Amino acid sequence: MSSNIITSFLGSIMRSGRAFTPPIGTPNGIAELKRIELNGYPQWLLIRGQDVSMPVLLFLHGGPGSAEMGVAHVTMKELENHFVCVNWDQRGAGKSFRPGPNPETMTIEQFVKDTIALIELLLARFGQKKVLLVGHSWGSILAMKVAAARPDLLYAVVGMGQIVDAKRCEDLSYQYVLDCARKENNRKAIRALENIGAPPYKKNGLFVQRRWLSHYKGDMHLMGMGRVLSLLLAAREYSIGDIMSFIRGVRFSTGLMLDELMAVNFLHEIPEISIPVFFFAGRYDYVAPAVLVEAFSTTLRAPCKKLIWFEQSAHMVNIEEPEKFQQELIALADEWCSEK
Repeated sequence: MSSNIITSFLGSIMRSGRAFTPPIGTPNGIAELKRIELNGYPQWLLIRGQDVSMPVLLFLHGGPGSAEMGVAHVTMKELENHFVCVNWDQRGAGKSFRPGPNPETMTIEQFVKDTIALIELLLARFGQKKVLLVGHSWGSILAMKVAAARPDLLYAVVGMGQIVDAKRCEDLSYQYVLDCARKENNRKAIRALENIGAPPYKKNGLFVQRRWLSHYKGDMHLMGMGRVLSLLLAAREYSIGDIMSFIRGVRFSTGLMLDELMAVNFLHEIPEISIPVFFFAGRYDYVAPAVLVEAFSTTLRAPCKKLIWFEQSAHMVNIEEPEKFQQELIALADEWCSEK
């Protein structure tokens, strides 16, 4: 265990259940870690910004269940100078894992409804007409569905690690890992991958594949998943209990929603979106392979669309290239986030 992880772990232990978010030192700033109710289920928000009159940025995390509130202290620090940044732990994820949602509500339709309800709540609270919506991985599915259904609520939509055709994503990801294992004659990996077989996976097959995908840098290119753990442990907004809920939420949410998720295919479902659409793609991403993002970017009809490459990243561009991630969003805000 690295010294950074040990230090972060000790800090998290000392916080115990006393999670909080540091204050913002400006007269018109906001720093809130609060629980709200969305469509009958309590869910947690982190809201931070230097000026509440700035545009609202709503970030939809990956997964399902992979909450990202715990990394916002690194991935959104500069964004707080330009936006009211809202990180949301969705039902069944992170701080919102407990008390545990009804499994029957763990559907894409319900999450889209939750997202729309949250946007409307934020617009009413901050007296604004639209938000900038950013979705990562699973969150990119929600983001595109909301953009197609309620473009009136959004300045623009950003898909990061965009899921386009979920089944084809998994096919390409599995083949990439198997090819890497065979190339270096990694018998342990080959045996594990051949045992689970190609998608669709049974039981824990997805988690086996993801283990080897991480080994072959298809989820994070320059860093390991230990980096994510160290960020979670360092987050003042997360206690040890919250981190345990994060881990449980990933398995809970993915287990319930994987079959429905595999049916998503935006190449067929969403031919057109009536607002600007931007894609943030990691060059080495094999969770959401770039070939599919390129295809969607080419065929999608939108008033403005752009594919922005992150050359040192795989699937976690906000963690691997946080400065570029934030700079690109600030540039989008300067151009699109106004009522003109």
